[in-house]
Amino acid sequence: MLKKISLFCWRSHKHTQLEFRQGSNMFLGMMGSGKSSVMDALCFALYGTYPKLSRRDVVLSDVKNFRYPKDETAVELEWVQQNAGDETGTNLGRNYRIRREVDSASAWLYCDGKLLCKGAKAVSEEVEKILQIPYELFSRAVYAEQNRLDYWLTLSAGARKAELDRILGLDKFETARSAATSEINRLKEKAAEAEKEVNEEKLALARKELAAKKQEIEQRKEEIAQVLKEKELAKKELETAQAEYAKIEMQKKEADEISKKINMLLGRKQSLEKNVQGQKDVDAIALAEQAQELAKKRWEIEAQAVKAQENGREISALIAKAQMKLRNIDEREKKKKELFEKMQKLLAGKSVQEARGELDELKKKIEGLIIAIAKMESESSDEKKVLQALGVHLSGHDGKVGSCPVCKQELDEKRRGEIENEAKKKIAMLAQEVEKSGQELGRERKIRESLERVDVECARLEAQIKAIEEVEDKTAIEQELGLHKNSLENIVGQEKIARGEIEKIAHKQEEIRSMLKLHEQVQIWRKELVECANQLSLCMEKMQKCGFDEKIYALFMTRMQDASAKKSKTQEKYEGVCRLLESIEQTFSLLEKNLREMEKKKEDATALRMQADELGTFREVVIATQAQLRENLIGEINSAMQRLWPIIYPYSDWSKVKIEAGQNDYELKIFQGEWKSLESHASGGERACLGLCMRAALSILLTPQLGWLILDEPTHNLDSQAVNLLGLAISEKLPQIIPQVIVITHEPRLVESTPSRVFKFSRDKLKGEDTNVQIDGQNG
Repeated sequence: MLKKISLFCWRSHKHTQLEFRQGSNMFLGMMGSGKSSVMDALCFALYGTYPKLSRRDVVLSDVKNFRYPKDETAVELEWVQQNAGDETGTNLGRNYRIRREVDSASAWLYCDGKLLCKGAKAVSEEVEKILQIPYELFSRAVYAEQNRLDYWLTLSAGARKAELDRILGLDKFETARSAATSEINRLKEKAAEAEKEVNEEKLALARKELAAKKQEIEQRKEEIAQVLKEKELAKKELETAQAEYAKIEMQKKEADEISKKINMLLGRKQSLEKNVQGQKDVDAIALAEQAQELAKKRWEIEAQAVKAQENGREISALIAKAQMKLRNIDEREKKKKELFEKMQKLLAGKSVQEARGELDELKKKIEGLIIAIAKMESESSDEKKVLQALGVHLSGHDGKVGSCPVCKQELDEKRRGEIENEAKKKIAMLAQEVEKSGQELGRERKIRESLERVDVECARLEAQIKAIEEVEDKTAIEQELGLHKNSLENIVGQEKIARGEIEKIAHKQEEIRSMLKLHEQVQIWRKELVECANQLSLCMEKMQKCGFDEKIYALFMTRMQDASAKKSKTQEKYEGVCRLLESIEQTFSLLEKNLREMEKKKEDATALRMQADELGTFREVVIATQAQLRENLIGEINSAMQRLWPIIYPYSDWSKVKIEAGQNDYELKIFQGEWKSLESHASGGERACLGLCMRAALSILLTPQLGWLILDEPTHNLDSQAVNLLGLAISEKLPQIIPQVIVITHEPRLVESTPSRVFKFSRDKLKGEDTNVQIDGQNG
């Protein structure tokens, strides 16, 4: 039973963990919410591939969640494998866990918490052994991927027969029949060829040649026996000579060893005498005292050098501090210069006072323009009042001309017209002046705004310049820096003198050490010279006692060499006769083999004819067995489909379904009063139901030890009633036959009011979110 699956950065999943239960488990969610990718991950965990990947519709790198490129993409799967014969589920069996990592192509398989094997290929092979189901059978009978529920219905006639025969194991019988036919033909051809090559005349000639070679072999064996006697006699003579030679060889080795040691001691004695020759004794105690005084003096000078070094570091720190101050002063002067240049660029060659005076003059000019415009507008208003007054008086006196609005005197028509014309001219002139002055006022205001911005920026720059003040005296700092550098130079000179004194003392110390070391070595050489003279005297005595004679040694060596040459000669004679015998025996063996082969070919021709007849009988048995087994297996599949069809199909018009085996196809038929072809009469929904029925039947028949069925979108082409009944069948009836069913769907009606465990998948694809999974209420 499947227990749990965990996905890490797999497709749209960040980290999703699903726990399954026995019975039906349903995945509900919209298209693209990540449902099918869970089943792809399940198949990949078990076999290292899944249908889309094995068909090369996708590549393995496509499964990586692109939102997390640095995270590991992996899948883990846990299931319980029940022991053989336990159908109740009470026996918990063994717990298995697989982890596969995509990026590293690594895999691990654990059994009851212990590592069983690792490596992608090894894990896949072990899973097939445990489940007893290869990947192809799993993908055909257990896992119906999306939009491929009716896989068996979409295949062509020949392809469907070949694929189903392969899954049922019937293809092996066809292979055996074909192989038997080929072998029968081959045996008959081989028998005919053998019969052509063999005749009685060839057999008689081969037997005569074989008898002649046998007689020659007996003669050579007698010759070998005689040579063997000579060989044994030469061997005994050589052994006697070797024993005598071995004795004197030991004396020679002893004499050589003593002579070698004497030569070595003489050379060593000459070397030691040369080493001690002319060497004078020295006062080692006085030299040691002198070395102690030099060491004390060196320590004192080194202490002075260390003190000078420390003072040098302190003064160096003061120099660095003074240099830092000078750099800060230079940086402030540079900044102040930059601010001045920026302000001069704004002023365009003017001084600040000149720019501000120009701004004040402009402000006064603008005020004058405003006053002039107001004055002209007032005069224009007065003239308009005169025109208005003339008009009022003319209309208020019954056609009389009236009086002047200024002097109140009576006006005639001519005078009134003159006053009116003068007033209109003046109003028009004032309007032109106001417009002209207004345009000038606008231009001056823009200039004023520009000058005011410059003034503000100059004020800001002046404030920054004022803020940069000289807080330290640069000349004083430079003088202080010069004094520090002079002090440092004096200290460096003192330290250099001290180091020179230390070097002289060290040289003197090395001379004293060399003299003491040579004194010790001369004493050792003198002691070794005495010991070497004693050993040389002992070696001379041993050489006299050895008694080795070079002439006797040469005589015994000659005897041994002669015996060895005689033995080698007899050995060569023996080997030559043996080689000749071996050559004759090989020829005899070839003739004998050739005779046997000829006799065997005659026998084989008869045997091949008999084998061909026996294989013909076997071929007929294979054909009959294949037909009987096909009938039995199709019968079992049809029996399972008859039980499943009423559960899956919600209507009574098509009461039965079956597979009918033809010569070149397995034809699918449905019953309505009579058996009819599925291809000609079934609708899309009916095909979907039949596809599901066949999937479940194959799972029951071919994978009873597994008890899983995985369906991806099984509601394709089904109406609402069929969807509802299919939901009840999957959740209530199908688990009675198949222990664990997993269904992927986007159809809510399929999971309504069912006892299934429902996993609800959601994902906002527009926002690029990861898949979110929740277990629905009581169904969880």
